[in-house]
Amino acid sequence: MNGDTVTIVVIFIVNENGETENVFAITSFDENFNEIVVDAIKKSLKWIQTIKENREYKSIKIRL
Repeated sequence: MNGDTVTIVVIFIVNENGETENVFAITSFDENFNEIVVDAIKKSLKWIQTIKENREYKSIKIRL
């Protein structure tokens, strides 16, 4: 934690339907805060799978 800034790194899979699976925080600030972030990702709208160099990637790692 740096002042009022906190970074939570979350990793998850986007399935063929654009839904998230296996969502979890890989950094820990506070367990309650981590649960809020993970729950927000799980309840989010559909995602589009990442395509890089004509290859689909299902796993996503983001910093919030």
